[in-house]
Amino acid sequence: MTVLQAIVLGAVQGLTEFLPVSSSGHLILVPALLGWSAQPLAFDLIIHIATLFAVVIALRTDILWLWEGLWKRDKARIQLAWKLAAATVPALAVGFAFNDWLEGFRGVQVVAVSLIVWGFLLGLADRFSAMMRGQVKDLGKILWWQAMLIGIIQICSFIPGTSRSGSTMTAGLFSGLDRVAAARFSFLLAIPVTAAAGASALLDVTEHGLDVTLLPMLAGFASAFLFGILAIRLLLIVVKNASFMWFAVYRIALGVFILFYL
Repeated sequence: MTVLQAIVLGAVQGLTEFLPVSSSGHLILVPALLGWSAQPLAFDLIIHIATLFAVVIALRTDILWLWEGLWKRDKARIQLAWKLAAATVPALAVGFAFNDWLEGFRGVQVVAVSLIVWGFLLGLADRFSAMMRGQVKDLGKILWWQAMLIGIIQICSFIPGTSRSGSTMTAGLFSGLDRVAAARFSFLLAIPVTAAAGASALLDVTEHGLDVTLLPMLAGFASAFLFGILAIRLLLIVVKNASFMWFAVYRIALGVFILFYL
């Protein structure tokens, strides 16, 4: 792996991990389009760690607010912490039990269909949200059923092209969260899931050893970290002032392009 490849793939991971467009799908498509081989296991580990750091830094205000609530024994924030933990369980359970089997879905056509289907659902959820009254804007007021619905739908993100953030934000919008709340809850939910993905990659690296040199790893880490922070801030600005429709259109257009031209 060259430094340029590491920078490009790190940027792809950082941007698409948090934008609702599918990181796994893009990490399959970009190397396929450019004729690159699959990224090494150690590189997967380093970019997952980078995106974990990115979401922690970008959401430090929310994390400190949540931690302060736990320290002060604030009931609403304690319940939010439990809801985040419970919503994480379905994805962790499925990933642990079926990870090897799910690897069989890493095909370009699967990515294309998932991009289109979830693009349509995201657009539909965005319109549904725009017409709904009494949306949940405060994270502390998210109900248990809403949190668990988002956590269950997150399981779909194991299929490449679906998008973890896209599926959770779609579920959040359909359940009655406003756009910003859906995005913030999705980002907070990304912390334990990304940490688990990094731990899984670490086990693979421990078993197979380092398969990439230091300089590409550092370049990929920096790229994924910086573009991850950029993606989070960009999305929060977009959904506060516009909608998710731009991302839905992009997903559908990319999926159609893949099906007809690749």
